[in-house]
Amino acid sequence: MQALAIVVAAAAHDVGHEGLSNAHLVTTAADVATRWNDVSVNENGHAHVTLGLLKKHGVLESFDREAALAFRAIVRRLILATDMENHTHMMSDFVAMADAADGAPVMRWKDPTLAMCYALHVADISSPARREEVAEKWAERITEEFYKQGDKERALGMTPVAFCDRTLATPTSRASNQLHFIDYVCKPCIEILATTLPDAAELMLRHLTRNREMYRRMCEEDTTAVGA
Repeated sequence: MQALAIVVAAAAHDVGHEGLSNAHLVTTAADVATRWNDVSVNENGHAHVTLGLLKKHGVLESFDREAALAFRAIVRRLILATDMENHTHMMSDFVAMADAADGAPVMRWKDPTLAMCYALHVADISSPARREEVAEKWAERITEEFYKQGDKERALGMTPVAFCDRTLATPTSRASNQLHFIDYVCKPCIEILATTLPDAAELMLRHLTRNREMYRRMCEEDTTAVGA
């Protein structure tokens, strides 16, 4: 049940995403923000659609009532855990529980689902920890998604935050943003994951180190060119 739940949640955690952040939806008083009381707006929507599709297609018909409720609860929790608003809190909770487990297998932890949530969260933010060509494609896509939100905000008379403001873009904006994301979000998260998934963490950190060097060179080369 848990293996199926994390696969379903991973596949569906962004279903129906319109490329707008929770902060944007709340600030603009979007209907979807009102529906979810301004709390994990996108993630609640993804969970709602996912659970509705499971019901529509009878995926849980072979489960007894208790198992079906438990499965739905795990999937819902996993998807909600991908909200970046939970990032810092989840990291501290995971470290505390891993320390308390003292090397015991995850399934014997007090709350094994927390480890599943953390693994999915790491996977969700790990694009800079993929092979270089994959990491660059995702960096391009997320950068354009941010700029499209900024364009929308400017059209509404709002002032976009810097990384969403296309008018502030430089030749190395993407590289610089990726460097900050790697250093302050992605790398610390993966290093903590090594507690339970050392092989996966080691592989991701190798890719992350190479990609960080690539982005650092991009920034350095641009600075050198400007100086020349």
